[in-house]
Amino acid sequence: SQVVYGNEYHSGSQMVERGFPTRLLGTPLKKDDSLILLDTSLFGKEAMEQLDEGKPGRYVNVAEAKVIVEAIDDIAKDLASIPHPDDRYWEIAVISFYKAQAAAIQKALRVSDVVESNGWRFVDKKTKSVRIEVNVVDRFQGREADVVLLPMTRANKRGSLGFMTVLNRINVATSRARHRLILVGNARQLEEMGTKYDARNVDHDSESSMTENTAPQNFVSQLINHVQKNGRSLQISPKDLRSDWKDINLVRKPRNGRKGGGRNE
Repeated sequence: SQVVYGNEYHSGSQMVERGFPTRLLGTPLKKDDSLILLDTSLFGKEAMEQLDEGKPGRYVNVAEAKVIVEAIDDIAKDLASIPHPDDRYWEIAVISFYKAQAAAIQKALRVSDVVESNGWRFVDKKTKSVRIEVNVVDRFQGREADVVLLPMTRANKRGSLGFMTVLNRINVATSRARHRLILVGNARQLEEMGTKYDARNVDHDSESSMTENTAPQNFVSQLINHVQKNGRSLQISPKDLRSDWKDINLVRKPRNGRKGGGRNE
């Protein structure tokens, strides 16, 4: 797995040894492609964060949600035809730093019809041998999945990185993958934000069970650079999407025209 130790990154050999070839938005992947970045920079405004219901702390990134759904479509279809090395079902996990982003991705999965809903999880339509779960990082402590997709969510001009500056959360989020870790985000903006990072721009969640240790300056940009140098980086554009997303709204409008307030998530 991909783990963060002392602000450095270490990839476990098992991810390569037990990898598998699949597609990712039409791009064939090799068996040893265990660390991947899907760069959404070309999506323009959709690649920037938005506030769900206009409330502070409820961050949604529309481009990431769309890209993740179509990535899951490819991965689930391919895995459904590959026997699991441990003779069980495959597990795909989408691990989000923000509840609102997790909810947006769940909604996108349901309305896109690329997988089948099975209670609070999803399964591939053909064999039901691939299970997909979308949840927040706190819920994945002590658990793993064969493939992990990590939406970075944050992308703004202020340099506010939020939960991505909390080492405990980053460590959990990047260490859950048995075989393949896929980061999804606006790489160009994240690298720029890393240079503006201010420790005061951390989102604190009063309900979090994690001890929040603040990451050093440029940590997220270093993470992006690490993946670009040591993994595989794919720049995705709206033209790469197959589904018709024009009538699907993933960000809720403010209620009664008010921006509202409330606890950060």
